[in-house]
Amino acid sequence: MGLGLVHSRAVGKNSFPLGKYLQWFSIILVCFLLFTGLLNQRSMAQSTSQPLFDYVSVSSFSNLVNEQIRFTCVSSSFSIMSDVTVHLIHPSGNSTSLQMIQSETGKFVSTTSLSVIGKYSFFVSTLVDNQMVTSRSRSFWIATSLLDVDADKMNDEWEIFYGLNPYDPSDAYGDIDGDGYKNLDEFTMKTDPLDADYSEFMKYHISSHAELIFLTISFLVCSLLFSLVGLRRSTKWI
Repeated sequence: MGLGLVHSRAVGKNSFPLGKYLQWFSIILVCFLLFTGLLNQRSMAQSTSQPLFDYVSVSSFSNLVNEQIRFTCVSSSFSIMSDVTVHLIHPSGNSTSLQMIQSETGKFVSTTSLSVIGKYSFFVSTLVDNQMVTSRSRSFWIATSLLDVDADKMNDEWEIFYGLNPYDPSDAYGDIDGDGYKNLDEFTMKTDPLDADYSEFMKYHISSHAELIFLTISFLVCSLLFSLVGLRRSTKWI
C-alpha cells in the first residue's frame, strides 16, 4: 500500500501541466498579435510618408514678371489622391495656395503669373486617407530680365565668371578684392573684382570724364594764352 502511494505521487508530479502551457501559449499569442498590429501601423505610416509624387516641377527656374508659370505634378497613385494643391511662398514670406486640376491620368497642373520679383518656393500637397501628404519644397525666381535674375544690376554671366552668385542680390554690395569698390561698382567700371588694380580705376575715371577733362584743359590753355597776350601788350608800352 505504501508503494502504491509513492507511485501515484510520482505519476502526479510528472504529469503534463496542460493548463500552465495553455496560459503561456495565450500570452505568446497576444504578444504576437500586438507586435503584428504595431508593424502594420508602422508600415502604413511609412507608406503615407513615402514620396507619393513621381515628380513635381515648375515651368522654368527663371521666369519673367507677369509671365505665365505652369506647375505640374505627376503621381502613379492618383486614384487615392484628392484636393491636390500647390502652395507658394513669396519673397515677403506670405503664402498663397492654388488648386491643381487633373489634366490627364495621374497628372495635375496649375498656372498663374507673378508680378513681384524675387525668389519663390513651392510645394504640392494632397489628401490620402484623410491625411495630408506634401512634396519636397522647390524654388524658382521671378525677374525683370533673364540676364539678371536676382535684379542686382550685375549680369549673371559676369557674376558666374568671377565666382559670384547670380541668385544672391546681396553680393552686389560685397568687395572681394578689398579695394574699396563694391562688386556693383566693379561691374559698372568693367574692372576685375578679384584684382585691386588701381590703374584700372584711373583709366575708368579718365574715360568716363573725358569730356569734362577736355573742357577743363581747353579752358586752362585759353586762359594761359590770354594771359600771355595780355602780358605781351602790357610790356610793349613800357
